[in-house]
Amino acid sequence: MANRGRVGEVSAETALATLRAACEAGTTLLDTADVYGLLAGHYTRATVFPADDHRTFHRDGQQFNVGETFAGLPFEKGVDLADALKLMVPAGRSLPELALRWCFDLDTVSAIIPGARNPQQARANARVSALRPLGPELHARLSDFYTREVEAQIRGSY
Repeated sequence: MANRGRVGEVSAETALATLRAACEAGTTLLDTADVYGLLAGHYTRATVFPADDHRTFHRDGQQFNVGETFAGLPFEKGVDLADALKLMVPAGRSLPELALRWCFDLDTVSAIIPGARNPQQARANARVSALRPLGPELHARLSDFYTREVEAQIRGSY
């Protein structure tokens, strides 16, 4: 099982123990993957969203939990992190495929609910289930990246 750092205000150890207990009890766990947000890899620091888009008016938690926009990351930092993740994407795969396959590979996740804005994205999401697992070395690199680069940047509960 991968160590994803903290989950909300719970320590990683507590979260992992809870996940293991849920799995042992036969509980189905879901993971939502926002692969068409920052993990699509299309945004730059110069990206501007419409004024009525929550990514503009709620960027710093003005309306609700800051953790619900860009997973609690400051937008510019999220763009930088997504750019850094691109360097870890295996040849022939995309950043969204990496993110979804990472979720599929977790033994505590039995279903993933990714977003899709069109049929092409939905079909691409479905194809990820047939891709080979990422492998232990890449999972270790991703876990290390999260711990070193991402975890301390997250604001609010998630």
